[in-house]
Amino acid sequence: MILQALVNYYESLAAQGKLAKPGWGKANISYALDISETGELLGIRTLLNQITKGKKTVYKPQSLLVPEATKRSSGIAAQFLWDNARYMLGIDVPGKEARAKQCFEATAEMAQRVLETAHGKIAIAIKAFFANWKPEIAKENVIIKQYLEELLGAGNIVFRVAGEYAHNDLEIISAWDDYCKSQSAASKGICSVTGKEGAIARLHPNIKGVRGAQSSGAALVSF
Repeated sequence: MILQALVNYYESLAAQGKLAKPGWGKANISYALDISETGELLGIRTLLNQITKGKKTVYKPQSLLVPEATKRSSGIAAQFLWDNARYMLGIDVPGKEARAKQCFEATAEMAQRVLETAHGKIAIAIKAFFANWKPEIAKENVIIKQYLEELLGAGNIVFRVAGEYAHNDLEIISAWDDYCKSQSAASKGICSVTGKEGAIARLHPNIKGVRGAQSSGAALVSF
């Protein structure tokens, strides 16, 4: 009964937008790439907020609701429509350009796969950006040059088209939700909490706020 009540409470809060629904989560975002409807980079917008911490002034990224983060170890694993500069732009410090290009290509492939049947203006802009962007000459881009040092830091980046965050577009939200459902485990079973039939999850996203764990989250059970 307690678990069922918790599930009902979660579903209620998720419906109100107070908690992330499955497939979504909060991430710290530092910059937004403004692109045109043809996928051209128009500018970079900082999303850092200036705050006072003790006697110091620091810059804090915004916490945005975005597609759920991919679990990573040492390999290349793309996320959908947000990530660091290696994955979003294919740039990195000297000596790591080849891997950065691979990261970008993985992100581009992910975007094209998720948005394959999406034809709205924002989806078209995203697909055009990934199809036309050249990581090997990205550092020569006049817009990138202005923010190069900041972009090579650890900050995450999202897309904006005509002033709207790409991950907030209704068509893109629907495309991502459909993709997540298609990636669910083939095996199905009856949930012991809800009593409903559904896909048996192979993995669970890391849980943040666990005492003694990293701020990025922890796996409660792992091997």
